[in-house]
Amino acid sequence: MPSQRQLLALIIALVAVAEGAHHHHHRKGRKHCTMNGEKHALGEEWTVGHLHYKCNSDGFEIIGCMLSSGKLLQVGHDLVKDNTAFRCFRSGESTYYREYTCGVVDMPSCILEPITDETSGIGGFRPQIVKKMPVVIGHLPRGWTILDNHGKRVKVAPDTTGIISEASPPGIAPPPEFSTQ
Repeated sequence: MPSQRQLLALIIALVAVAEGAHHHHHRKGRKHCTMNGEKHALGEEWTVGHLHYKCNSDGFEIIGCMLSSGKLLQVGHDLVKDNTAFRCFRSGESTYYREYTCGVVDMPSCILEPITDETSGIGGFRPQIVKKMPVVIGHLPRGWTILDNHGKRVKVAPDTTGIISEASPPGIAPPPEFSTQ
């Protein structure tokens, strides 16, 4: 019967593999790789969860992330499609796959920031919720208002000229900046 220490080591190893914590399994000169009891030939590729592996002479390596659609996203690459952002990246010795809804109200922007140690916990997304859009005064989307720096509504007349650099729906409105032309 395994000791408590052996069981703990086994649990840690399984968690590390499941989360992709180690992207290399080293042993030079091998002719195959073994993962979860399965042998894989040199050059063979396989997927476990969303992580995509390749067996090479140094062991196995995570080379990408598999999207639900079956598309392979290489490590270090991003994809934004239909208001969903997909990221496959390394931070230290760990490989991560992140999938987020983006570009809609109350969700992060679809503009992806570079992954750093600081941003890896949030997938590297810019924490931007309010949509910015240039709008000619007098042509605001239905239900939107313009507020001044004191939070008071700005009255828009047909002869008002200028461009709003930021406008928001009611309830999310930071004061816009104006510029005349």
